[in-house]
Parts: sequence; structure tokens; C-alpha cells
Amino acid sequence: MHYAYDVVIDGPNAEVEYTVLETERPDLVAITGDAISGTAFQHRGDKEKREWEKLTLPMRELGIPWATTFGNHDADGDLDREQLLEIDQSLGSLTLHGNRILSPSGFLSTP
Repeated sequence: MHYAYDVVIDGPNAEVEYTVLETERPDLVAITGDAISGTAFQHRGDKEKREWEKLTLPMRELGIPWATTFGNHDADGDLDREQLLEIDQSLGSLTLHGNRILSPSGFLSTP
């Protein structure tokens, strides 16, 4: 899923996300990058944060933990990976700052 294009696309993304999570009830969700389209947010204020909140809302509401590895599209907007990590962690993500030598994205560690 790539959140942020528009309501027409984001609406079905959210519906599918809720349906899968409610049906499967996973122990952990791995967000493996390119979950939002950062280029859609360039020079648009806090839209990236709102889209990340939208992406993680089903997991937060259903009480399902998640961890994130950011992709190149996630950080294509005004926020870099460090800033996205801060937002992700503030929302309850299990993601920890990883080792930049082993991973250029730097966010692969979980407890």
C-alpha cells in the first residue's frame, strides 16, 4: 500500500488493512517500506505525519504491535527517515534505531 495519493486510493487501502488485520490478528505487523508516498507531500506541512497516523490507525485501534523499516518513497517528502522514526515511535511502534553500517535506512531493530 502507498498511502497519500488521494482519498479515492487511501480509502480502499484503509479498508483492506482493517479487514486483513481483523481477520488474521497477527502478533506483529512488519511495515517493510514504501508505505507512504513522500513525493506527494513535498512542501505540504505536516501531511506526512497525518498519513503515517492514518497508516498506523488500524494497528493502534486493534492493539496490534508493529515495527517499521522505511523505504525510499517514505522519505521522499519533507521529512527524512529520522523524523519519520520519531513519528512512528510516538505512535507506539516497536521500531528501534538500527545500525547505519549494516542498514542504510538504519531502522531494522526490534526488541
